[in-house]
Amino acid sequence: MNLVPLLSLVAVPVAGGFVATWLWAKRRHTTLVVRRLEQLSQTTQSQAEPVTLVKPTRDSMGDMVGHWVDDSTFLIKFRSLVTQAGVESQGDKLLALELALIVMPSLLFLALGISQLVIWASVLILPFLPLLILKLKADNRRRKLSEQLPDAVDLMVSVLRSGHSVSQSLLAVGNEISAPCGSEFQEMLHRVSLGQPLAESILLSAQRFHSFELDLLRKAVEIQAEVGGSLAELLDNTNATLRERLKLARQLKAITAQSRLSAYIVGCLPIAVGLGLNTINPGYLRLLVDSKDGQMLTILAVGLNLTGLFIMHRMSTMRTS
Repeated sequence: MNLVPLLSLVAVPVAGGFVATWLWAKRRHTTLVVRRLEQLSQTTQSQAEPVTLVKPTRDSMGDMVGHWVDDSTFLIKFRSLVTQAGVESQGDKLLALELALIVMPSLLFLALGISQLVIWASVLILPFLPLLILKLKADNRRRKLSEQLPDAVDLMVSVLRSGHSVSQSLLAVGNEISAPCGSEFQEMLHRVSLGQPLAESILLSAQRFHSFELDLLRKAVEIQAEVGGSLAELLDNTNATLRERLKLARQLKAITAQSRLSAYIVGCLPIAVGLGLNTINPGYLRLLVDSKDGQMLTILAVGLNLTGLFIMHRMSTMRTS
């Protein structure tokens, strides 16, 4: 009796079990370390929580969905994304649109008797369109803020060196620099005028925009408040770092332009080829729509295509922290 095939069949699940056990143990250890770091970070943040004189109020979107919004991770992130995109006034409408896109298309397509492929595509794609638009708008505002910040800090340094106060430097930036940087510095001025320290005011703006540059500026202000010295000189040195960081981001964008263009072309090529084949030979791709196997292969192809685009985008993007 030849035992080699039997041993080969047994070796595969045994090796897989060892690998799965090792990965599970490693992940459990990593999860434990991450949980301890998060607890330490939460403790540190609670001890150094910014103090504000502004009375916290529930916005209109919070009034609409009730108190359970505060405990919902998705809705908290959604409100944060709306705030970063600068469309707080449209938060109610966007939330209603998001909920409608989750429920209504599938019910409508089921009532009309449309194929399951279209129903699954609507369920998987339509709810993400508003989130994608908000994410792009928030990224554009964050990018514009990062590009405007060095000029804003230069203006602050000039005002401080001329003998004016920090509040006057914030006022100058708010009046001279366009949105979003100018409007955000006006918010900082408002909080500082109410008695909040400058470092804590900048921290609130950095958390709002998820901006590494504003957080670096906040650290510089905290160092000056603790050890003393010239705030204008320290801001000037920090601004040099901000400009080098912005220069590096632009160089990276130029270097990876060809790779990103290749990703876009490869991602759009299957769609263009499919439309071309269907135009030349109508009904050529009906098998991918009519049969269940074709529908599953279509969904799998779209998922792999989007995954490849996401991976190539992440590979060509500089981390912000």
